Amino acid sequence: MNINSIKPDFKKLIISIALDIVGMTTYLIPGLGESGDLVWAPVYALIIRNLYHSSLLGIFGGVEEILIGTDAIPSATIFWILETLGIIKNKEFQELYK
Repeated sequence: MNINSIKPDFKKLIISIALDIVGMTTYLIPGLGESGDLVWAPVYALIIRNLYHSSLLGIFGGVEEILIGTDAIPSATIFWILETLGIIKNKEFQELYK
């Protein structure tokens, strides 16, 4: 894939940013913190798996969300960047943007 032929999926970027913001908001609500992550992490993992068509990314995202102190890492947005640059190989993405 030529870097000049990359056509970013900005809808996926907006969804990714929104997912990262929701993951960070558990710390904004007093008393929620890590207990909120216990609920959010599996939901996040499922959404990431479906959004990026990768169980591995889903697992990684879910684990990152549940670990203490890692909520500030915008993993969904990082996944989008890596996919857009062709570092993460996604068959559906490659078929759309040959």
